[in-house]
Amino acid sequence: MAITEKQRERRQKSIGGSDIATLLGHNPRSQYDLWLEKKHGVVTFEGNDATEFGQVVEGSIADWAAQKLGVKIRKNVFRASSNDPFHANLDAVVIGDMAAVEVKTTSYRVDEEWGEPGTDEVPHKVVCQCQWQMLVTDYDRVHVAAGLMPSFGGQKLRMFQVDRHDELQQFLHDEASAWWNKHIVGDEVPSDLPSEQAIKNITRVPNFERAIDPDLVGELLQAKADARLANFLVKELTKQLHKALYDPATEQWAEVGLLGEDRRVTYFEHYRKPEAKPRAGGHYRRLVLPKEL
Repeated sequence: MAITEKQRERRQKSIGGSDIATLLGHNPRSQYDLWLEKKHGVVTFEGNDATEFGQVVEGSIADWAAQKLGVKIRKNVFRASSNDPFHANLDAVVIGDMAAVEVKTTSYRVDEEWGEPGTDEVPHKVVCQCQWQMLVTDYDRVHVAAGLMPSFGGQKLRMFQVDRHDELQQFLHDEASAWWNKHIVGDEVPSDLPSEQAIKNITRVPNFERAIDPDLVGELLQAKADARLANFLVKELTKQLHKALYDPATEQWAEVGLLGEDRRVTYFEHYRKPEAKPRAGGHYRRLVLPKEL
């Protein structure tokens, strides 16, 4: 669910449930991005269509979960630890019970990551997030209300439950504390790399200069030159391939190029429905190569 600006400022000063998954490698975000966010206040992720969709529908899914559980809930609750730089943004808490509700909307690898409803068979990053919430709040369980939307259709609403696991919570506590002390208190820069979005949002100091390794710049220039050459070769070889599809004997161009052993190159016609952006609809052809020779 969408958080307030005040909550955004408070979460910058501590580690939250989505952050712990990053520390353990269960999120695509880098630790460098997390360090930029916590140490320097850099916005490393501004949202996308998926997060916007989630913000719109997650409130309704939380209401559905409350009805399913037969409980009353309070939405969008921020809790902070009194002893550690930890916090939890809870989609909802169950009134009168030591439990929270975590809402998820997803369409990625649904069958692989989500198991039987009513169990704790949820993706690893969700387990980490739920255990983190219980670590911060001292709750006993988190009900996970999931809106599963496979790309092939068949949308589903499913309920799962993650119960408290003290050993796992102690592990999360130790990992988060060590990371915070090393990279925030100790200001050791993480070894991985920033995302492209983070690079764009870093505030630069005017006229501030710093010496950097010339070999790094040399490698970058060489890589760019190699990429330009590779791009040129791809275009030229693609043109040669289309030229090879011409049959002088019949004076016609083939849709299929035979490579032997049931391998082929195709240039069939496809149809794309019109979209508002960025592409218009209509018929088009697409060159399809074999995965390997």
